[in-house]
Amino acid sequence: MKIKLFLLYFLFFSSAAFAQQYSMREMLLDTNRAAVGIHSNFSANSSVITNRFFFKLFSGGHISDSDIDKMTNRGNIINNLGFEFNTSIHAAFDINHLLGKPTDSLQLFFRLSDRQFANARLSDDMVQFVLNGNKQYAGEEANFDHFNLQFVRFQQLQLGLMHQLKSGHQYGFAVSAINGEQNLIMQTDRFRVFTEIDGNSISASTNDLEIYQTDTNNTGFGKTNGLGATIDLFYRHQLKSKKEGRKAYLEFEVQDLGFVQWNNQSIHYDIDTTYVFEGIYIEDLFDLNDSILSASNPDTIIDDFKGDAKRESYTYWFPVKLMAQFHLEKDNGWFYTIGGMYRLRANMLPYIYGQYGKQINEHIRLAGTLGAGGYGTFNIGAEAQFNWPWLEIALASNNLEGLALPMYFGGTNLYLSLRKRF
Repeated sequence: MKIKLFLLYFLFFSSAAFAQQYSMREMLLDTNRAAVGIHSNFSANSSVITNRFFFKLFSGGHISDSDIDKMTNRGNIINNLGFEFNTSIHAAFDINHLLGKPTDSLQLFFRLSDRQFANARLSDDMVQFVLNGNKQYAGEEANFDHFNLQFVRFQQLQLGLMHQLKSGHQYGFAVSAINGEQNLIMQTDRFRVFTEIDGNSISASTNDLEIYQTDTNNTGFGKTNGLGATIDLFYRHQLKSKKEGRKAYLEFEVQDLGFVQWNNQSIHYDIDTTYVFEGIYIEDLFDLNDSILSASNPDTIIDDFKGDAKRESYTYWFPVKLMAQFHLEKDNGWFYTIGGMYRLRANMLPYIYGQYGKQINEHIRLAGTLGAGGYGTFNIGAEAQFNWPWLEIALASNNLEGLALPMYFGGTNLYLSLRKRF
């Protein structure tokens, strides 16, 4: 049953929040002439799945009733799940500095990225159904209404400019060519599953379930199932301070404003049906023929429910990410940041965070983070930056609560950045 396996995988794999993020901010050069670097960040979250369950599931450990009870108690009427994984390499150059025009900074950058993100909206009944099966719904109808799931993986070649004025204000613009590798979209406003009280049959009914899926025979890094384009926008407003040594700014960014046009080998299901499954009748357990085995195959059952499919091209609009933050650095080395992030049409709540830290010395910078919202409840994180004139290293994780108390929280998050300066 491919769809249920994907849902199980997504439920169990989505369990974290947001550390440092994929952003045009990573391209800023400050006083350097040029830089090359690599960045990677993994970020996911679930308000239902705990880390203990996640670790046991993939290590083969025993999952107790207590583990499942803790998760079912965490469920809400609507549960939002999210996952994002980005890896990129980049090169940035200060054109004006190289040309001997230091009055302001005009930076050109290139970035090549492999990116993927997924998100879902699940009712509490669907979570209970996946974790505990349908026995609890004998004689009742499980409500899967407003189910929505999307997954996309793509490669991105980005070209951008960052301009810093003498006033300190900075603005940036980037355009990207997109290689669309994989996409899956499932959405419905009404989906119900009814289990007979004696357990002899189960029926599923919907009148508006739509599934879009790119060619499953053409998957893997760099494979092309569609082409597209995006633009990103960045602005940093430098704030004036009456106290010498203080620095403050407001920062805004719009990311992933664009689309992918998937090719005509993509599959579209438009489902309006009621499907009843009454099991498989076996007359002789010791004489299983191919027709019986075929009828009991989960893929066959799902294909019967999905009915006819048609191959056609379709357009996927990326869920646009909006980010804003205020940052203040004091003259004694302490600094703090407050900000927020929201991704449109991505089944998430607004995410807000605060960060407080200190410049320990000229090479080390440490900070702690507290955030709430997004795809989970709240998160606690830590970040360390190590700077030399020729090298910058940054490490961060924003889900320490999931590591410290895995039986109560979900959260696995990591950010890594290495940058060589010139």
